[in-house]
Amino acid sequence: LDPQALARTVSASGRVKLAEPVVANLNILRAVFEKFSMIPGLVQRLQERLPPEYQAKFDATDTVLQPVDLAATLEGGTLRFTDMRLQTDTFGIAGGGQVGLDGSVQVQSVLRIEPAFSLALIKSVAELQYLTDREGTMAIPMAIQGKLPRLALVPDLQYVASRVIVNKATDLLSEWLTKQAPGEPQPSDAPPSEGQPPAEES
Repeated sequence: LDPQALARTVSASGRVKLAEPVVANLNILRAVFEKFSMIPGLVQRLQERLPPEYQAKFDATDTVLQPVDLAATLEGGTLRFTDMRLQTDTFGIAGGGQVGLDGSVQVQSVLRIEPAFSLALIKSVAELQYLTDREGTMAIPMAIQGKLPRLALVPDLQYVASRVIVNKATDLLSEWLTKQAPGEPQPSDAPPSEGQPPAEES
């Protein structure tokens, strides 16, 4: 029997465990930020302005993950994950998706950068502040897709642009209106009450 044909008839559930997982030849953070065309020169600005310990995160060739333990089901020759969680020392990826027998991958996820690293990123490139939540965690929806071993990281650029461009425009407009708003009249400059003649100068 064809092994792949046989595998399509198997149904099972269990856990996938990896003790020392490494995403070889892919720096996840750099690959995601390189696609932010709405923020010109983003990666270069980060590499120039971040503290040395964080600059190294963008210079690394691989992405080293913490140990992985995922619940999975196998059905119709497809391995499905409903609660995928991948973690590094500075960010995590949570979502769900599937891996086919042919190596095809389709995952919908959210990349979350821990608050201390998010703050360092914002201090280097202020526009990134619009991607953080109330806890100061930067959150970026993205898809992971392609065919093993070549995978593409596809951030939701429409979401990113709406947060960055719209909020930046709102802040600029608010700042302009604040500068243009007339000052409150002082008591001595207040106009006379209706029906009352102005005081005569002596």
